[in-house]
Amino acid sequence: MKKVVVRIGVLSILMVPFFSCEDILEEVPEDRTTIVNFFQTMDNLEQSVTATYRQMVDNAWNRGMGGARSRTVFMGADDWTSQPGGNKGDFKEGDQLAISSSNTGISLTGWDMPYDVIFQANFSILGQQELLESGTEATAVNALAAEAYFLRAWAYFRLVRLYGGVPIVLNPEYSEGNSQLPRASVEEVYQQILADLQFAITHLPTSRTERARVDQWVAKALRAKVYLTMASWPLKATENVELALQDAQDVIDNGPFMFEDDFAGIFAASREDTNSEYIWQLKFCNNIDCPGAGLITPFASQTTKPAELGGFQDLFIEKAFFNKFPEGARKDHTFLTQ
Repeated sequence: MKKVVVRIGVLSILMVPFFSCEDILEEVPEDRTTIVNFFQTMDNLEQSVTATYRQMVDNAWNRGMGGARSRTVFMGADDWTSQPGGNKGDFKEGDQLAISSSNTGISLTGWDMPYDVIFQANFSILGQQELLESGTEATAVNALAAEAYFLRAWAYFRLVRLYGGVPIVLNPEYSEGNSQLPRASVEEVYQQILADLQFAITHLPTSRTERARVDQWVAKALRAKVYLTMASWPLKATENVELALQDAQDVIDNGPFMFEDDFAGIFAASREDTNSEYIWQLKFCNNIDCPGAGLITPFASQTTKPAELGGFQDLFIEKAFFNKFPEGARKDHTFLTQ
């Protein structure tokens, strides 16, 4: 009996080299969706692009664009200020251009959220390439992917204004290589932004079926702002002022936008899909209308309301900005003075 056991053991050892772990790891599971087999149709690309927008509004209280904290990273101008003490530290740091590296609250909306947008946009762009290689009609693929290019440009524009040069990540891999990328220069980041916006402007349609989606006019408006920002500190590329003017004038003269006569009315929920002033707007959803959505609802408007109106009373308009604002109905409806 002992002799048989020995022979079986030897046979088992001899069989091991005939099986390779590599063969097993190369198998693609057919019962689930993976990054390898996700992009099969245009619907898959649509899902990925929609998920890119989602990164901007998710968890509005802490990191999304619907939260007040999203404003704090750009409070260094002479328009907003805040009160000291309490839970207003994020706003005060931004107002004084002294954002601490240890402020994790601001880094959520200033760093984490934009890079989440970038990684999801990169995944969508990967899908664009795979669908094109599979023979899917190019015009439709590029038009949808152009939204991802725009959103990636938007995210890098947010990052470069806050942090200066940042790592430029152009693939959707959560890898050691991406985590070790060096900081690009400010100019390199802006060149990536312009390249993405150029693709977006070339392939986006001039109209949209949903107000929250971007079109060619939105991309041109953002590029005008990018050019104008490049003309100031730190690049001081003043030749871009003329380019900014060209894009802005095109949007003003040829885009479907105009000032509303009833300024107060454009903020009504009933007008969110019909007012003609918004160039681009994000839509949010609350937990009642979208079960399971959590805090996906805009809180930013609460920060400027006085406590008597149920607001948080976090932010205030600086007097110099108020005094420079043109007199008229828009000023009357924008500011509360007593």
